[in-house]
Amino acid sequence: MRKTVQIYFILLIAFNGYSQGIKKYIKENFIEITSINPKDNPFADLKAIGEAIGETQIVFLGEQDHSDTRTIQAKIRLIKYLHEELGFNVLAFESDFYALNTSSPKNRFEHIHGIWRGCSEYDDLKNYLNNSLDSKNPIQVSGFDCRHHSNYSKQNLMNDLDSIIEVANIPFSKSINYFKFQKTLQHILLNEYDSEIDTSDQFLLYKCLDTIQVQFQMTDFNSKEFWIQEIKNLSQMINNSLSYDINKSVFSNIRDRQMAENLLWLSNNKFKNEKIIIWAASFHIVKDIMKIEDYQKYVNTFENEELETMGDLFKKSFSGKTYYLGFTSFEGEYRYGNLKKPPKRSFESIAQTKG
Repeated sequence: MRKTVQIYFILLIAFNGYSQGIKKYIKENFIEITSINPKDNPFADLKAIGEAIGETQIVFLGEQDHSDTRTIQAKIRLIKYLHEELGFNVLAFESDFYALNTSSPKNRFEHIHGIWRGCSEYDDLKNYLNNSLDSKNPIQVSGFDCRHHSNYSKQNLMNDLDSIIEVANIPFSKSINYFKFQKTLQHILLNEYDSEIDTSDQFLLYKCLDTIQVQFQMTDFNSKEFWIQEIKNLSQMINNSLSYDINKSVFSNIRDRQMAENLLWLSNNKFKNEKIIIWAASFHIVKDIMKIEDYQKYVNTFENEELETMGDLFKKSFSGKTYYLGFTSFEGEYRYGNLKKPPKRSFESIAQTKG
């Protein structure tokens, strides 16, 4: 017997209370989407989503887990709809800012995080993106994460940075500290959270990057704006890598703040006036996370620092219109096997029975 797959979009959720409040809201705001199959076209069932998005410039697509197969399928179909019907032409991943903005467009999808590339469901998206590059309506792939996780960055960034510094005639390249700076930075690029450097080397790294940034600003080099942003990105990559064991909220905030800054740079510079789709974990795009009771229980406060997410930080600084969509699944598979059946009073169970 063929299993029926359903997905529900509950728009602009703002209920209080538990299951009764959820049931009431779902009954009043329930929209059923007939398919999550990326190959299903036309997109008539997605019209309500398009109307809700309206003239939004940036759409955030969250996910509860990076390998939730039903969510992946639903997001791919929605991306096709946003691209073909609403004119979105940039897809930015929670992935390596440097690699996904400097590598060849044809190979760019290969540099997103392996946790996505390892899912067979992504083959359809990869083919769609690559085919679009040869069409009259290409969709560009980008990234905004400060983590330099890809092999592309580990193998190319240091040589590229050295070449750019030479071409731009940055005085720091003749400094006695330049070689040590290169060696220490390469160590962190290769080891990230397992990096071991002493305090003096940390201080030297930050100081060198600040110096390079200032000297870049004084040049007329034609790609200096990107490199200035990448220097800032590298600084926070180091900060993020070396803060892994300090404190959960501090560690999380470092990365989310820089992701927000990178996304702001992309939307205000490289893709100014373009319509952008953001692919990221729901945790990173959620707003007002400290109002969620469960997160308040598990946050490690440090010097009174609360969690701040990329979505919240971006929203506060971005002058355009944004739209946020979260995804969750009632059933399906993910990287550790089958999803557990949700509790009866959960959002997923209530939505499955239409309230």
